[in-house]
Amino acid sequence: MAIFVLQRTNKQYRQSFLFTITDNSQEMIIPLLLDDPFAYFTFDQNHLSFQIKLSNFSEFPQFNPFQQNQSNLKALLRKYVIFGTTLEDFIFNRVNTHNNKLLVNKILELNNHKKPNEKLIIKYSEFYITELMFMIVIDQKQQIILSQKQKIQKLEKGIKVFIDGINKFLQAQLNLINKSNLDRNSFYKMQTKLMYILTKFSITKDIGLSSCNINSKINYFIKLYQKAYNIQIQCQYHMDHDFYIITMKQMLNQLLIKLMTFLSKLNEDQISIEIFSEQNYIDLIIYTKSIAALNVKLQKKTNFRKILKQIGPFDKLIVNQESVIIRLYKNMGHLEDMNPFELS
Repeated sequence: MAIFVLQRTNKQYRQSFLFTITDNSQEMIIPLLLDDPFAYFTFDQNHLSFQIKLSNFSEFPQFNPFQQNQSNLKALLRKYVIFGTTLEDFIFNRVNTHNNKLLVNKILELNNHKKPNEKLIIKYSEFYITELMFMIVIDQKQQIILSQKQKIQKLEKGIKVFIDGINKFLQAQLNLINKSNLDRNSFYKMQTKLMYILTKFSITKDIGLSSCNINSKINYFIKLYQKAYNIQIQCQYHMDHDFYIITMKQMLNQLLIKLMTFLSKLNEDQISIEIFSEQNYIDLIIYTKSIAALNVKLQKKTNFRKILKQIGPFDKLIVNQESVIIRLYKNMGHLEDMNPFELS
């Protein structure tokens, strides 16, 4: 009996010595071998949790520098899933099924359970020294390759959508050209659609200020869209017939094209526009039955709001019960002289 106890005690001492030597060697060697984020850990049966032996997570920007490596490991294990289960549960199941004689090395592709399209490539290992150990290495080179592939796929998808849109547009224009021989409205409709598509894909180069007759400019677009869509737009000018403003003319054209396009889609018999000259602004007051619908449509169009912000004091419409107001600068050359409270 005494011999048995002595043998068992000696075995425990040998295991403790072997583990200490191994552990010290790993602390020196592993960081020298790995430039990628890694975690070397085991499962603590007493606390039923994974415990870090060695890690460099805190040295990398994708991990929280204010948390210990233990917390970063826990967050990683719970953030990503594989085979329909969290990485934490996956490794926990391996604790009970691992064969101590086997060395397991795998490359795993994980998914963020909250953002399925976000993937993580890791090198995963299981091995037994004096206890079952686990190793996770985040393969940053593979992450870069995966990220580039995803960007290429998004770009290819975007190009396909763009080409499909252009094909549909050109086909629609071809149909309108064929109809225009019999239907004069189709010719003007083709012109307005072409103008609108150009505003969507054009990059504004001319941002210089120039003089523009606001009355004749608005009249031109009203007459064009009336011919194209058989809509009635009444316009009243509460100013001189030849009234000039100083603005970005190309931006103003794009704004009016988008506005008239949305007005033509309201399918209303009567639309009224009044134009007032204020001290520093020109107000385009639009009366229509579909005030809310028009406001929502224009507010959703970020490009429209960007243009409006450049040639007017607001990027939003001024909404009343009976109308919406588009406010534009009367003279952009005098912006520095205007009261800052009027510009806010």
